[in-house]
Amino acid sequence: MDATRGQVLTYSGDLVRAYYAASNGGQTELPGNPWGGQNMPYDVIKDDPYDIENPSSKVDTATISKTLRTSKSWGCATSIFSGLLIISSAPCP
Repeated sequence: MDATRGQVLTYSGDLVRAYYAASNGGQTELPGNPWGGQNMPYDVIKDDPYDIENPSSKVDTATISKTLRTSKSWGCATSIFSGLLIISSAPCP
């Protein structure tokens, strides 16, 4: 923090809202997605090749079988997961 004390970021003469994340899973996120609100032109999604070195960064891929997804005992399978980003899905029956 001392290295940037007294410095500000501006865009077109206005102060920007700058967000910090200790880990981003290898790619930055538009702030409007997790926190809501309007994304600004300076908000961009970028790959972060350095995050892979971060021990807190972890990406897992999982496939949910059709049997589990349609099981009456589980209901809609997405309800049994916490913190899961659904990249693609089919409607629950």
